[in-house]
Amino acid sequence: MKLIYKLKYVFLFLSIMGLLAIPAYSQNDSTIIKEKYNAYIVDNEEEDQYIDGGFLVRKGKKYGVVDYDYNLIIPIKYKSIKYIGDYNEYYIVNRKKYYGIYNTNWKEILECKYTSIEDKEDYGLKIKSKKGVGWYSFNSQKILIEDIYDSIVIDSEMHDIDDGIFHIYKDNKIGMFSYEYEDILFNVEWDSIQYVDGEIYDIEGYDYYDYYRLKRNDSVFYYTGNYEDNSQIVTTGYSTANRKRLLKLNADTIDLDMNNGDGLFNARNAISKKWGMYQDYGDTIHILIPPQFDSIVAYSWNAPYTMVANNGLWGVYLWDWGRSDDAHRDVAFLYQDYKRVTSNSSGRFYLAAMIDDKWFWVDWYTGKKTTKQVWDSYDEMELSYYDRSTYYSN
Repeated sequence: MKLIYKLKYVFLFLSIMGLLAIPAYSQNDSTIIKEKYNAYIVDNEEEDQYIDGGFLVRKGKKYGVVDYDYNLIIPIKYKSIKYIGDYNEYYIVNRKKYYGIYNTNWKEILECKYTSIEDKEDYGLKIKSKKGVGWYSFNSQKILIEDIYDSIVIDSEMHDIDDGIFHIYKDNKIGMFSYEYEDILFNVEWDSIQYVDGEIYDIEGYDYYDYYRLKRNDSVFYYTGNYEDNSQIVTTGYSTANRKRLLKLNADTIDLDMNNGDGLFNARNAISKKWGMYQDYGDTIHILIPPQFDSIVAYSWNAPYTMVANNGLWGVYLWDWGRSDDAHRDVAFLYQDYKRVTSNSSGRFYLAAMIDDKWFWVDWYTGKKTTKQVWDSYDEMELSYYDRSTYYSN
């Protein structure tokens, strides 16, 4: 009797310590499954054979899964069924050298037709078939990229532009897929795509330090993280210096200031299609007027202001090298037309402007009218207090 009690205590101790395997099924379970499916329950001795909510069963050399109500939830037709739970939880099945996936609710989410399935943790599964490489997302529970590509590579930079950029390859061309937006940003038609941790100017004239540069023939695209900000820059026909300016400024057109020289030029932003004014110092480019305008007129020689336009109306933009508190003040777009007038004798600058089809003289600094009289055309105007013959307009 004492021996029996001792054996009971030893059995209990080994069970608690996990050193004695206790079958997770009863004889009744085995009997029902044998009668219903002519299959045997497999002991879950291996970690990758773990089945939650059912029994791993075998019939000959084929495996399946039966739930606790004895329903067949994974057909008994697979060479192997393995539990994967290091990061994403699912069951990978194997049949005739192909692989498929069941989720933990026993739903088949990937047919057993893939030659390889690779777990990429946060980004889901990289799948490969005879047709090519694709991608499955656990978050969206769907195939994000069809298995038609030669290769798919996750960008290793791990920067802040996008939550997951994939480079997709086919026939020696490359495209770009956003995991965040679940969409192809750029079709597979580019010669190269490069992540750049460097300086580029955005549509407001501020520096951007992270972007993608895509090249195809003589075209360059910039992607700065905004799903809509896909800007094309065609550099064909430009000099080497102007090609560099286009790329630096993310611009698609350059208009050189041939009168002033000194590296002055206007450039149009490739995304916003707005013009800005710049001066090139060789190693840096100074922004005189940020790219926010439909049109910009070149400064007259030593003029303290120039004219900019938006939506068909003109406004005064003060010289950037003047008083710093004035240079970037808001521009009031008031004028249908204008004439800048300069005195040959005194060097003073004046402004004639038109509002509601009437012309008048205006103080270009304050915007206030300097005469009560108005004219129907500029040619009829009289320059107040000055002999007009000593002035020229532009």
